[in-house]
Amino acid sequence: GEVWWSPELEAIFGLAPGTFGGDETAFLAHVHDEDRPRVLQAVADALSSHTDYVVEFRFRHTEGDWRWMDGRGRATYGDDGRPQWLHGIGIDITARKRAEIALDRARARADADAERLQLAMVAARLGDWTWDTPSDEVVLSPRAAAILGVAADQPCTWAQLRAMMPPEDAEWSDAAARQALSSGGDYATEYRVRVAGRERWISARGRPRLDAEGRATGMLGIVQDISHDRLLVRLDDAMRTLSSARDIKAIAARILGEYLRVERCTYATFTDDGDHYSVACDYANGLPSMVGEYYLGYFSADLKRTLGAGQAYVVDDCSSDARLTSEVRRSYAALGIGALISV
Repeated sequence: GEVWWSPELEAIFGLAPGTFGGDETAFLAHVHDEDRPRVLQAVADALSSHTDYVVEFRFRHTEGDWRWMDGRGRATYGDDGRPQWLHGIGIDITARKRAEIALDRARARADADAERLQLAMVAARLGDWTWDTPSDEVVLSPRAAAILGVAADQPCTWAQLRAMMPPEDAEWSDAAARQALSSGGDYATEYRVRVAGRERWISARGRPRLDAEGRATGMLGIVQDISHDRLLVRLDDAMRTLSSARDIKAIAARILGEYLRVERCTYATFTDDGDHYSVACDYANGLPSMVGEYYLGYFSADLKRTLGAGQAYVVDDCSSDARLTSEVRRSYAALGIGALISV
């Protein structure tokens, strides 16, 4: 019955590192009374069917307010088929859920709450869209167009949006929309599109628009870029069975490097003397590995100070940045580093 939480998960709940109670009872104490049965059932169903669990629930933050979490996980099983470990992640979706709740309330109040609706959507980075089924025309708000990677002032159709998705995503997204139109229920799905050569995960939700006879003539909805959440899921899937710290760091560097589409992504720590940093592992896309220990002076005296202040150290152009000495620029050039972000 032992439960371990990472410091990052404890922080989401408002707990100091290492202060989580360490068992299922301690976890459930944070979950809203109305949501506990649903959380337990989702986990039980996943264990019995050997599938992943995905469940959204409310939790009490230490500041006293109720927040929302997207919990996802999967068990590992022994040779006898019995579950041994349950691994998972928790994603704080409070902003999204609050925006969805505000959106539902705003719809009910119609025109009087139009401004509140817009503010909620901006805060949660949601874009809205309207689909007219007879003409197949889709009208995207500027934010929705940006999320989908299309020009806001260009005509768009439902067929064109489906063509932007992988075939399997287009099939289930269209099926979900058609089902919502025929049943009068809500539309909710996730799909992928490519924007500037990079895969982007989209969460789409909608509701049929009815005419005077109650027939569906289209749909109103919202879209949101959930690529960051999907990255966390991908990291969790890749590292769930790993136990070696080095393997975990290496996998994390590779996945993050591929996601950011950079040539190199490293995991490094400062040494005890404070004058060097040690690269434990790196993702090097066709470049020499940087694993090893380096003198900080070769790479800018500002690096440690900036990171120590909790800020990212960013160099857009290592060949011309005025903060870098000529010696430092040569060091970066020798390693093939043209720009960098350190966090």
